[in-house]
Amino acid sequence: MRLTWADKLRNEGLEMGQEMGVEKGREMGVRQTLLRQLGLRFGPLTDDVKRKVEEIHSVERLNQIADQILVARSLEEMGLR
Repeated sequence: MRLTWADKLRNEGLEMGQEMGVEKGREMGVRQTLLRQLGLRFGPLTDDVKRKVEEIHSVERLNQIADQILVARSLEEMGLR
């Protein structure tokens, strides 16, 4: 069965939407884990620190911050305060 141009376009849109959804879900998961790790390492987080982390939309950057938790002595040192 041959797809029409509209069907092909719709399928491409669906695939792109699914990819974006997967990436957004990945970002949310990394962010949630990061906030949990920060709280465990440095104690209860202020709304300001939470907001700063929520504003980061790069999975790579969120992972970089997560890596810093291993060596940082404070949220200030991590640039989150």
